[in-house]
Amino acid sequence: MTRAVRRARAEQLAEVHSAVESASWVGGGFRSPAAWLAHLTGESFGQCKLTLHLAERLPHMPLVQVAFAAGDLAESALRLLAAAWHPSIAEVFARDEELLTAWAVELSLDDFKVVLDTWRMHADPDREERTAQERFDSRRLHVSKLMDGMGAIDGLLDAEGTLIVKDALRVLSRPVPGDDRTAEQRRADALVMLAKFFIEHQQQAAEATTSSDSSKPSKRSKRSKAKVVATSQYQDMADGTGGGTIDTDSGRAVVPIETIRRWACDAGIHRLITAPDGTILDYGRQTRSVSDPLFDVLLLRDHGCRWAG
Repeated sequence: MTRAVRRARAEQLAEVHSAVESASWVGGGFRSPAAWLAHLTGESFGQCKLTLHLAERLPHMPLVQVAFAAGDLAESALRLLAAAWHPSIAEVFARDEELLTAWAVELSLDDFKVVLDTWRMHADPDREERTAQERFDSRRLHVSKLMDGMGAIDGLLDAEGTLIVKDALRVLSRPVPGDDRTAEQRRADALVMLAKFFIEHQQQAAEATTSSDSSKPSKRSKRSKAKVVATSQYQDMADGTGGGTIDTDSGRAVVPIETIRRWACDAGIHRLITAPDGTILDYGRQTRSVSDPLFDVLLLRDHGCRWAG
């Protein structure tokens, strides 16, 4: 049934593309193809814009189109591929389309997103760097006081900032025995705790920015604190091209190489040798216990807990 739904969706996208290309919607009093499609299907305007976007991009991706029409490709993966295709990298996309399609069919959606983002970093580093900067520039945070004295917070962060804040809140919002607060309440309390901690330790925080030893956690507290691991290929670091990944217990994100370089200027640098399939070959001396280096290896390999849930 799932494959049948995908095949039907592929036929719909082909019909929509044909209708738009022939301008058959013109003359019906509609201001745009999206308005015409919304009237015709009863779908929301946003859903119709997505349909038009996919219908326009699919003809540029023939192998992807075949896989989707056969029911092998999930629409979620199709959306990622449609977002990745751009006229400026059309030739590169065509060169790698067979590989990208195989990834999209074989990998989980989360893993496919990571490898696709990494591919985009190398296929069009200038555009990805601009996109990352645009996302960073669009960051915002609003804190407003309501009529009853309560406060409302609304904001937007880039991928890097989201991981940092999310990981800090995760550490501070862990439930304790007998804790009857909801997850939302624990996160709200964690945000207030962060603010209180900074206010109460402003002097120590100021000294920390100039002290080279302040960032070294004690052995006892190392794993209870938020940990962020930034990883990239050595050649990308040396050439200033491509990108890398940022891993935390809360997730992972692919970021431009400049982000990795910025983090590396004030961080511990560790050489990690892996095989082409990602198998870790060298990470210092072997140990029987789960030492801090071995814990880092688990984080790099598994990107969090491997146990479902």
